[in-house]
Amino acid sequence: MESEKIEREKTSLSQAVIQLIKFLVKVEVKAHYLIFSAILSCLSVFLNLLVIRLLFPLAKGIINGDFSFLAESRIFQPISVFYLKLFGPMPDFFYLAITIFVIVIVKNIVSYAASLIIIYQAKAAVNNMRDHIL
Repeated sequence: MESEKIEREKTSLSQAVIQLIKFLVKVEVKAHYLIFSAILSCLSVFLNLLVIRLLFPLAKGIINGDFSFLAESRIFQPISVFYLKLFGPMPDFFYLAITIFVIVIVKNIVSYAASLIIIYQAKAAVNNMRDHIL
């Protein structure tokens, strides 16, 4: 009895997936656009997590009033060397703040690009559905 119920649910789910795929093909939704948008969204989430991870040292430095621990960080040393060449000598606070700012800007650009791709696909799908109806 239970196995028959599970089989019916599997069959109905597979039929629903097949109908969805047929619909997406009919309205000419391109899978590669959706996959690229999903990849960009995952990258945006990763960058967001990176920003959150960098906020902890920033808060620690602000609370303690000392950012000297960043000089010993093996992760932050290459970043500080890069900024030293780019901007010249500055306090470590600015290196960390600039890094967080740049990552947030890049994250927003990536998220915006993912949204534009989805909007483009939605608009194309609506136009194709309209053409099929009329």
